[in-house]
Amino acid sequence: MGSHLFAELARRTLDDARHEVEVYGQEIPEYRFVEHDGRRHAEALDYAVWLRACVISPVGSACGVRGHLPAVAGGACQASHARPGI
Repeated sequence: MGSHLFAELARRTLDDARHEVEVYGQEIPEYRFVEHDGRRHAEALDYAVWLRACVISPVGSACGVRGHLPAVAGGACQASHARPGI
């Protein structure tokens, strides 16, 4: 099942990234610049695509973080951030 999930996420990467940039531009004041500046819009889209690709990449690849997701989901990340009050 997991491999099918990651294959589907990979297939949807560009569409999901476009939607993210669009919604951020509409909902977050700091991102409104992407609606009127083509270069910055392209940069925001590139970053959104890159981030998604990193999350679904295998561990050991150039930016793969998938192997770290169980630790994050298991609460290790939340616990380490809760101590300093983040």
